[in-house]
Amino acid sequence: MIELTRTLFLIDGPTERESFKNKLQKEYKSYPEMAHVNCNGEDVSAHGYAIKATSFISHHFRKRCKCFICILDYEGRKGKPLVFAEEIKKEITRMLRDQYKLNDAQLLDMRLEVCVADKTFENWIVADIEGIKIRSQLIKSEAEQKLYDGKKGETILKGIMKTPYSKVIHAPMLFKAISFRRAASNSPSFNTFVLALR
Repeated sequence: MIELTRTLFLIDGPTERESFKNKLQKEYKSYPEMAHVNCNGEDVSAHGYAIKATSFISHHFRKRCKCFICILDYEGRKGKPLVFAEEIKKEITRMLRDQYKLNDAQLLDMRLEVCVADKTFENWIVADIEGIKIRSQLIKSEAEQKLYDGKKGETILKGIMKTPYSKVIHAPMLFKAISFRRAASNSPSFNTFVLALR
């Protein structure tokens, strides 16, 4: 297990911040520092994302963080999320070496992971229908587990909820209820996140 107090999550926004904070505090009694990259959307290239993320990584590496986990949505991009994640990782590593003058020894002392939700953060929530059914006031009892990676996760979530979905209110509540083990078995993209925590 990584040392969360010396880890930085680079995330999309406040929904992910509250979701990860609540869930990791529940599971591990600790949570990482978090930075809003605010540079996503299907028009953003791996290079464009890396430019924004690298400045946060460089700053926090020089302070105290040794592990960095970039978490973003694949949205409607073409191709494969894992390939996109590798492109981002290569770009960040290159920029850290060229622009921020981190040498090979420093780069080896750093752990960098890129986890791309296929398609959105909501896909990770619906990866454990059994878990989120605990929130019986929110989730329909007839909701069934399927493999939802690559599908419109937010639309699926809205379809199994008893009340209109609010990203800010409901996502943290539901994400806190999932089992990492079950969600990882139903979502290859979530499994990359679970592996990044090891």
